[in-house]
Amino acid sequence: MINLNGELIEMSRNFGITFTTDNRAFNYGDGLFETIRMFDGKMPFLNHHFQRFKRGCTILQLHSSTITYEFFEAEIKKLQPSPHANLRIKWLAYRKAGGLYTPQSDDLDFLITATPLTDSQFNWKTLTVGVCKNVTLPCNLLSNIKTCNSLPYILAAKYSASNGWDDGIILNQYGRVAESTNANIFIIKNNTLITPSLDEGCLDGTTRKLILLLTQQIGIPTYETQLTLQDLLTADEVFLTNAIEGIKWVKEFQNKHYDNTVTKILFNHLNTLMNE
Repeated sequence: MINLNGELIEMSRNFGITFTTDNRAFNYGDGLFETIRMFDGKMPFLNHHFQRFKRGCTILQLHSSTITYEFFEAEIKKLQPSPHANLRIKWLAYRKAGGLYTPQSDDLDFLITATPLTDSQFNWKTLTVGVCKNVTLPCNLLSNIKTCNSLPYILAAKYSASNGWDDGIILNQYGRVAESTNANIFIIKNNTLITPSLDEGCLDGTTRKLILLLTQQIGIPTYETQLTLQDLLTADEVFLTNAIEGIKWVKEFQNKHYDNTVTKILFNHLNTLMNE
């Protein structure tokens, strides 16, 4: 089943209903989305997703006043197949059909899908990464939200796959580190955590936000600033974060091998926080 504007529809007949020829997400990428994980029937980080969703609607000038937190949560739960489900949820909101580059309305439609997952916690992952040289990310108002235009990430992911990496680091327009193809990036150097600031073109990730809160709680000095490739090569540890996979340890980058002492501490704290 999918949830289209509050109505549950069988997947087998959704294409013609959802993607009509004047669909603005399809024609112009005129929308945004949130990818949310449900653990054992719970969505402990849902508020972070909702707040980013509302900020994104404001930036895109989409009318979202009727979408409250309670509505946001209830519409997702319509797709919950059992009380203890583990799901990957995608909430997509896009401007109603009409107009060309200038829309006729700022009202939105929404589509929610849910994909089953097997685990009720984050699993430890080890990555080898490289630098994607085929695209860069702009530093602008849209950089921090998940818009329907994901072409830079798609091309970077293809570049990474063609080089045999598990993921690829994407630089911003100034040649500094922004993020990976699907995650925010952090380094540990001299027991200090460093991550690109939001004005460096990276996504305002929900797990990124949780990591920044965790490091404050457990007393790890943390800085949001500019990050260069040289910083990665001199780091003690590197890890990536996203909402579906949690923390992913980078084992190797350009023949540099990393420790994972602090990364494992944060990984365990994150799994504990998820179950509170």
